[in-house]
Amino acid sequence: MPWVSLVILLVVLSPGVALAPKRWAIRLWTIIALLFAATVLLQGEVQVQDQGMLPDRLIVGGLTFILSLPLIAITLRKAHADVVTQSSFRSTTPSKHEGAALRWLDLCIAAIAGLCAGLLLTLALAVALRGFPGGLTLHLAVATLAAAGTIASLRYLKGTVRAAIAPALLLIAGLTLLGGFFYPQLIVSKMAEIESNFPRCLWAVDRPANSDETRLLTLPLGQPGGPGLILTVMDPRGAQHFRWSYRLLTFTPFEGYRYGGCPV
Repeated sequence: MPWVSLVILLVVLSPGVALAPKRWAIRLWTIIALLFAATVLLQGEVQVQDQGMLPDRLIVGGLTFILSLPLIAITLRKAHADVVTQSSFRSTTPSKHEGAALRWLDLCIAAIAGLCAGLLLTLALAVALRGFPGGLTLHLAVATLAAAGTIASLRYLKGTVRAAIAPALLLIAGLTLLGGFFYPQLIVSKMAEIESNFPRCLWAVDRPANSDETRLLTLPLGQPGGPGLILTVMDPRGAQHFRWSYRLLTFTPFEGYRYGGCPV
């Protein structure tokens, strides 16, 4: 989600969340917070040409402040009820139909939380398994285990626990399969987007990368001066280096590569 869309979402929804009954406000704020956290995680750093002179941390800080407004409003409402009017800020007992709607909303929150957790766990698994052998076989094994866990959670768990765990495991299985089968083509396409008129080479730290080292769970393990998968482009300025980003799914500039340019 672009930063502008995220700003509009928070500005539009925050007042409504702040003024809603407490049982709705907390739930709606939780959904917004989860989506906000996932967006920040996947967005990465905003490049200077995309943000003008506004620093990236200032953008994130501003969005975080906007996101905090509903909680501030809820706290002030409670303080006003307790101190000024000497009344209770407790929510009234919901009606039967509202109770059913709240239960469905709780399931939605659990599912969104599960998807966010599945995304984080997939990234963590990819980082933890860097340098492992196995290639596509390893991806199929991990995806099979995650799919089996999804089936087991749907069968044996109930309520919000099932609503959270099943999507998390299913997302891990799906992303692992995509990372095993389609990551190499993705990396090739991203390589072609960078100064395509000049010679290039793809490194696994300090040697040419093989096909298994372009899959999600078996990317090469980096070391100082050679962070995993590196694209080197030989343009008139000399060797330009780019590292593969797990979060952004593209190559980003990396000036600290210490193993030189492409072989002649």
